[in-house]
Amino acid sequence: MSPPEVASAGAGPAAPGASALFPPTRWSLVLAAAADADDGAADRALAELCAAYRRPVLGVLRGLRVPPEEVEDVAHAFLAWVLESRPLRRFERREARFRAFLTACLHHFLADWRRRAAGRRAVSTGEVPEIPAATPDLAALLDAALAHELDARAQRALDHHAAAHGLVRELALLRSAPRGDLPHGALPGIAAELRLTHAAVRHRVRTWRGRYLDAFRREVVELVSPDLEADELRYLLALTVQEAGAA
Repeated sequence: MSPPEVASAGAGPAAPGASALFPPTRWSLVLAAAADADDGAADRALAELCAAYRRPVLGVLRGLRVPPEEVEDVAHAFLAWVLESRPLRRFERREARFRAFLTACLHHFLADWRRRAAGRRAVSTGEVPEIPAATPDLAALLDAALAHELDARAQRALDHHAAAHGLVRELALLRSAPRGDLPHGALPGIAAELRLTHAAVRHRVRTWRGRYLDAFRREVVELVSPDLEADELRYLLALTVQEAGAA
């Protein structure tokens, strides 16, 4: 499967449920005010981004084999550290992507967490256990987790639209189409169930694909500087297609 074609970098009008959590240019606001220690708007923007993307952080920590009973505590401690220590001031501004920022923060935080965890266990057991080191796959893990979250948000936007317009059954039949293609040989059965011609079903597929892409784009624009939006959109969409193909 190939990812949906990105027609342009501009976003259309917001759909219900797509990105209501964030006002426009959330990440750009954080970057623009990064050096201002007294900028409350930037602090609030970063806090909302961290809260909204807590689930990808949890997924990465599980992928790094953080003990299951510690995952929630480590995620909470990490996000608190991001908000309290202001690492953004030391972040390389040319890498103006939220996921790059989170990756850099996780590298730093996990190295410190593992040192402290080893020290605690050495005191309690008299032994220094082998704790997995930070993996070079950390960036890939976080990219995949963020792409998964963006896909889930875009899919929820489609669900909201379908429920509001009596299209729940249609979306269920066409669910795979927005980020790829219909299953091979599925078109005749779908057309029969929806009582549409094959051409009409193909048109509906294009319509849902456009809605999905718009919803996905509205999430991406909150996480990158404007000049990186188109490249980031293509990259994260490709990751969702890879995940769908592996499922």
